[in-house]
Amino acid sequence: MQIQNHILEVLQLYEYAMAIGKSLDFKDNCESFIKLLLKRQNLNAAWVLKEKENYFETVYSLPKGTSLRIKRSETPLSIIDNEYILLDVEKHEILNQLSPISFKEGHVAVYNLKTIGFLFLYTKKII
Repeated sequence: MQIQNHILEVLQLYEYAMAIGKSLDFKDNCESFIKLLLKRQNLNAAWVLKEKENYFETVYSLPKGTSLRIKRSETPLSIIDNEYILLDVEKHEILNQLSPISFKEGHVAVYNLKTIGFLFLYTKKII
């Protein structure tokens, strides 16, 4: 049973590597990776906010949503100061202001990608 689990893990890594390596274009590779990640992890949405001057702007969204432009001062420090944070949508109303799509329940994981921006992954599931 343990060998089968290792084989499945290796196959998943191979699938992610193939999604990233399909193109020489950075944006195409990112999109392929995000689509695969959403599919394999049963996630419902993903978006990236990038800091530009004193604002955060949407640079990527799947599914496509409205473009955002939010003042840095209006963004909670708990989100931008951590490398990773998991937030309950119902307890953090600010998430709807930081999202190009609307939602009422579920969880959002926020990854600080340093120079690229912040990756938000959303799931409707209750964790």
